[in-house]
Amino acid sequence: MISYNIKRNQWEKYKMYGDIPSVRSSCSAIIWKDLIVVFGGFEQANGYYNNLYFFETKTLTWTEIIKPNAPSPRDRCSCWIDYSQNKMMVFGGMVDDKHFCDLHSFDLDFLIWDDLTPNNQIKELSRNDLKKSEYQNFVKNREYKWPPPSGGHVVCSSLETHYIVLFSGSKQTINRKYINSIYVFQSLPDINQDLLKFSQETILRDI
Repeated sequence: MISYNIKRNQWEKYKMYGDIPSVRSSCSAIIWKDLIVVFGGFEQANGYYNNLYFFETKTLTWTEIIKPNAPSPRDRCSCWIDYSQNKMMVFGGMVDDKHFCDLHSFDLDFLIWDDLTPNNQIKELSRNDLKKSEYQNFVKNREYKWPPPSGGHVVCSSLETHYIVLFSGSKQTINRKYINSIYVFQSLPDINQDLLKFSQETILRDI
């Protein structure tokens, strides 16, 4: 564990305690209060991991969190915090050339894993995949696309909304295609924002 002190322009390596994770690469991590939460990763000798660790920044202590229903071992998955529910979200990831599109949450208050993947995943669709009539019906009904099996995304989040944006990454194909798609995930209906939007639109129409 190495930190960079901005004021002193200096790197510092810490002595760590507790259940120190084994050597690994391509793990995913989030920062929650005084914790750094690390999930998954890969190591040449032991393969892929799905273990979860808490690192307490005040005590420099690692703790392995062993709970049932964790996602399968993988690396390069996307992790972010849903601040509205105090949950860490885990999407996608890779094992060799196999990619995933499952979505999991870990409750940071009660330490519980939950699989949020829909039973009937909505396949990625494009205009080229559909007949004209099907495409028009698709747009009219505003069906939502579930992201394809992929890993290595860039995650953009906001403290003020329930929206998460996934950008880019690699897609499971014969030669591993790299993509520049954008997917937006909304964890909860945002009633306040919807009411505000409706109110603003009404005022604009009145003007």
